[in-house]
Amino acid sequence: MALEYPAALIDAIVADASGASLPTRDECRELLDAAFYASVEREEGRALAFTLAFVGWTEIDAPKHSMFSALVFDGSLPLTVREIVKLAPALDHRIAAIGVRRRPEAQRQKRGPLLEIWGIFRHGRSEYERLEGLASSSFGIGFDYLKVSSTRPAAMDIDIGDSRVASLAGGTIERGGKRVFSEAGPVRDLLMEAARAQGDNSYVELVQRVVWTIRSLGHGGTLLVLPDRGLKHLNVEKYATSAGSRATDDLRDRHREYWACARKYSTAVQRARDCENAEPPNWQSSAYNAMRARSERGWMEVHRRSLRDAVRFFASLANVDGALVLGPDLHVLAFGAMIQTVKEQIRVVNCTSSAGDGAELLDVSMIGGARHQSAAHFCWQRPKALAVVVSQDGRVSCFYKDGVKLRMWAGVRLDRRQAPEEERQSASQ
Repeated sequence: MALEYPAALIDAIVADASGASLPTRDECRELLDAAFYASVEREEGRALAFTLAFVGWTEIDAPKHSMFSALVFDGSLPLTVREIVKLAPALDHRIAAIGVRRRPEAQRQKRGPLLEIWGIFRHGRSEYERLEGLASSSFGIGFDYLKVSSTRPAAMDIDIGDSRVASLAGGTIERGGKRVFSEAGPVRDLLMEAARAQGDNSYVELVQRVVWTIRSLGHGGTLLVLPDRGLKHLNVEKYATSAGSRATDDLRDRHREYWACARKYSTAVQRARDCENAEPPNWQSSAYNAMRARSERGWMEVHRRSLRDAVRFFASLANVDGALVLGPDLHVLAFGAMIQTVKEQIRVVNCTSSAGDGAELLDVSMIGGARHQSAAHFCWQRPKALAVVVSQDGRVSCFYKDGVKLRMWAGVRLDRRQAPEEERQSASQ
């Protein structure tokens, strides 16, 4: 899509209003301009990373949002590039934001600023932890608000609550995002077929966790998920792995342990509530189950960290030049694998939805850099193989050939709505 900043971003925000308390078009323009120009500034030679949230502090301090913690300034500050640059180093953008609200009517001047900074607040857990679907995650609980995040120059992500509305990066705007891992379509069908063959409902979730972590490491990389253990069209002379490697079993074991604790915790909480609501209330059983819930919650945290470390070990392998190659059982077959290209002309369907719709055909030379082109070449030669490319700027693309058409999904979305309830049952299998 051609660059239309900021009009296209404003249109995307307005189109996704869905009942949220959002700024007007003029306020959106002021918010986006401040974020964009602040993103290209540097503070003591370092690039900035920050989040602006359009939400009032009275909402943040509401008792039902106890995980939020607000620092309200005595006097509001103008929403300017200078103020953002000064505040950004004080905040970890993953868990804290600069609070922005519209100025009171009495303080507005003709052609003056429309928005102001009221303070800063902690919005809860990091994006990675939020992806894991923890019950205590912050966004989307009770209300939705607009947030604009930037982690690199001239790039912005716009979210409303849990939903990615649009992104600006590399001079182009992508609206929304394609949930190829969670919505029906060729990618999800392929992974679910592998999950059924392996008897492991955690399959899709684990693949997406690895992709997310590759992205969070900031280096970028290529992940190949093969339909069999064959390494055709790959040069893996250096880093092919033994079939007896234990790492994948370890990853799955940690995943099962985590979700087993999560179910025990949920059951204990529900039993405690049932005992409290009984007639007459059974306070002794309620207290016992509440104690069990606290214990399981502690073990959940232990297993969550263990699972996170196991996934990070996998994802770090993608930092080596070449591709990280997983077999149909998610065993690491190789990393640092170099893809053999073909000389024939390859055309790629640019998909506009998770279902694989799209009529635009692109020559492989037009789809991106070396990683994207190599992934396209590999999938062209290996139908039913999935290639996921993570760019250094955080963009995620998928390639898949169903036997006839080579499809590409650019702007793949990763969020905590990654897996339906059926995949949460993996710990008992």
